[in-house]
Formats: sequence, structure tokens, C-alpha cells
Amino acid sequence: MPVPETFLGASLSKQNVATLIEDQGRKGPMADPVADVGIEPVDYLTFTILLIDCDDVLAGIRVYDIISRHGRLLAHRNDPFDAAKPASTLGRSDRSLQALNSGKEGFSAGFDYWFPMSTAFLALEGGDVLSARCRVPGRTRGELVFTTAYTGYEESLTDPSYEEQVLTFAYPLIGNYGVNENRFESDRIHPRGVVALELTDEVVTWLADEAIPAIDHVDTRDLVTEIRDQGAMRCGIAAGTDATEADARAELDACKHMSDHTDIGAQVSVDEARTFSGNGRCSVLLVDCGAKGSIITSLTERGADVTVVPYDIGQDTVTEHDPDILFLSNGPGDPATFSAAEELVRTFAGELPIAGICLGQQIVARALGGSTTKMDFGHRGVNQPVQDLRTGRVVMTTQNHGYTVDDPGSLTVTQRNVNDDTPEGLDDEGRSILTRQYHPEANPGPHDTLDFFDDVVAMADG
Repeated sequence: MPVPETFLGASLSKQNVATLIEDQGRKGPMADPVADVGIEPVDYLTFTILLIDCDDVLAGIRVYDIISRHGRLLAHRNDPFDAAKPASTLGRSDRSLQALNSGKEGFSAGFDYWFPMSTAFLALEGGDVLSARCRVPGRTRGELVFTTAYTGYEESLTDPSYEEQVLTFAYPLIGNYGVNENRFESDRIHPRGVVALELTDEVVTWLADEAIPAIDHVDTRDLVTEIRDQGAMRCGIAAGTDATEADARAELDACKHMSDHTDIGAQVSVDEARTFSGNGRCSVLLVDCGAKGSIITSLTERGADVTVVPYDIGQDTVTEHDPDILFLSNGPGDPATFSAAEELVRTFAGELPIAGICLGQQIVARALGGSTTKMDFGHRGVNQPVQDLRTGRVVMTTQNHGYTVDDPGSLTVTQRNVNDDTPEGLDDEGRSILTRQYHPEANPGPHDTLDFFDDVVAMADG
């Protein structure tokens, strides 16, 4: 289909639905779908004309939305119409006028083909219950977190670090450039639910295919502010034609705290070893606590042969593979629950070079005398500033974590977050240990720190 040459829009004033309900009453009962969503005379209808000038033919769509007095979309209807004259015979102002005139002719055209918007509710740990529009029906629960990234929704939704969480997108429109599986970080969607201001149909189809409940028409600015002020919180979602506030509260009541997911690694890790070939420059044993695919790619692109192993392997497995580098991946949940990986670090520190990203940094710190703590709302986005304490250089980083190192133990803090001073890099040159709290591989986000992988691979050279 040719790309539209112009896309014109004109909105008529809001019209209170009281007169439309009255008119419909004289013609006969309102259609059941509209009655089912509880339209009242104090609600209002908005009416917009869209003109598409494509291949010199003017086509039009009348868009009707019935909005509640609280601003929630109750019902929706699209009516295409034929704008009779070829586009080339109309000036811009004439086209807009024709659109408005065409629209007015059908403005009170009854309620036979309205599509009601299903109800959804989001219950928050603080006691509030928010109303929303259902995009994918279902019941779900999890820790409610937010990401501030403008792009990268495909990468975020397939990031294993979001396991057992409900992901809120701060950016208002999610799905505006489609869905491309080449950008996925794993083989499935990991958040248990999705919240947004607006989700496109294409991303909704993807979420529905994986049965991930999703809601939109939520004031995400207000919700993100509440999470920022109150901290990440448990939540419950109920979405669909039969959803109630009580259903959402029941999901909230059943929701665990993140630290109570004591075997979350089993939900995101491989079941058996898998090998990804570079060019044989070195061998990396990647302990999969929920690894993003782009971490593997970043290593193989630098020549490393990467063997991915389950999160709970013992030291015999490491000895059997005899790698040049032991690498601890990112992943979800409380680092205190990854005791097997912690023991690996204690066993091989000083014998093998060790690297880690995100959760991996936390595991390494805990293993070598340090400690970790849960953050109020974490770092999730693609614009976290990090300063290298040796050079003074500041880089922008991609981050996704809810826990942080508060005591580095025997390691040296080499990088810190500019916003809150949390440790972002830990080193021990004597034992060849190198970790980062942020995601050097990005995806999504800036590529300022890809040289981390050069430094990791170089450790194999001694």
C-alpha cells in the first residue's frame, strides 16, 4: 500500500451523551454492549475525523469515543466513509471542511456497532485500586516496577530480570514501531503483567499470544510518581469483562515479596549446558541466572566460545569444563537466593578470572565478604549516569535491578552511580575479578560501555 501523502485530522467538540441516549430511547433500546459498560448521561462523546490522502484518493474514518466523566474510554467505534472527490481537486482547507461536513452528517448515527472497552483494575499495596482498560484479559500479580526507557519495549519484555514483576512503561506509547523477534533477549515474555498509558494493537497481539495480562489508559505519570515515592510495591491485576476490584485485591493478597521467591533462578535458567561458538580466542563458562541473549552475543563477537550452564551447578561442573573465565549473569530477584553461584565464586576466586553483570555483581560481592540490600524503586531505564572513579569519565548506561551492593567486601569500588552513589563497578586486579552493576551490552540503550567485554576477554590472556 502506498505511503499516505497527507494525514489530516479534525476534532469536533465534546458532546454530552445525554441527548444521544434520549434520542436513542425514542428509536428503541440502546444496544446491549453500550448498556453493559454503564454509560451515563454525564459521560460524553468525542468525535474525530481522520482523512487519509493515499494514491490521490481521499478516504476518511469517523472515530467515535465515549469517555466517562473520569476520563476512561467506555466504548469505541470507527466508521469509514467515502470522501467523493479526488484529493487533487481539493485544497487543504477544503479537505478539512469536507471532513467536518461529512462527519456532522453521521454524528448522531445510533449505537448499533459500538465496541465496549473491557474493564480492568490494578490494586496497589498501599490500598489504592486504579481503573484501566483491558487489552489482554486475565488475572496476575507481581512486584510493580517501572522503566523510563523511550524505546526497547521488545528487549525489556523479554529480559529475564523482570520475572515475577509487573512492568509499567513510563513512556506513553508502547508498540509504535511494531514487534521484531530479532530484538528479543530471550525466548519468552518475562513480566507477569504489563501497564501502560497506550498499547498498540500489534504489541497487544504479542502479549495475548503469550497470555500476559495487559492494561492501558492508566495515568502512568501519576503511577510512576507513586512508585518513586512509595517504592516498588506488590500489586494485583484483574482484567476482562467480568473483572472486579475484589478480584484485583485477591491477586494482591496472594502476591509474594520478591525475597520470598527463593528459587526464582529455576524459572529463568537453562536446564542443560548450551554452547555458542566464537572463534576460539578463549572459553567462557556463563552461569545462567537469567542471562540476556545480547550478553552471549557480545562475548562471541569478541571471539569467545561461551558455554551457558544452569544457575545451580556445583564446582565439579566448572572443573569439568575448565574455562578460561567464569561469568555470572544478570537475573531476577534477591541475590541472597543464588547460594550455589555464590559458592562457585568463593571456590574459584583467585584461580579463575571472574566477571559479572547486574545480579552477577551482587553475587560476587556477597561471596567475597560483602552484602546487598533492596533499593526503594531500583534503576530501570537507559539513561543512568555512571562515573568511573579513576578517570572521572561519566557514561550513560542501561540498568534493570532492584537490589544493589551496599558493602563491597574485599573488592574495590571503581564506578559509582552519579544520582545515588551506589556501586556500579567492582574490581580486584590481583585476582582478575571485574563486575558491573549496569548492562554494558545495552539492548536497549547506549553503547558507551561495550568495552567492558573487551576487558573481560582480555583477562583470559593473563
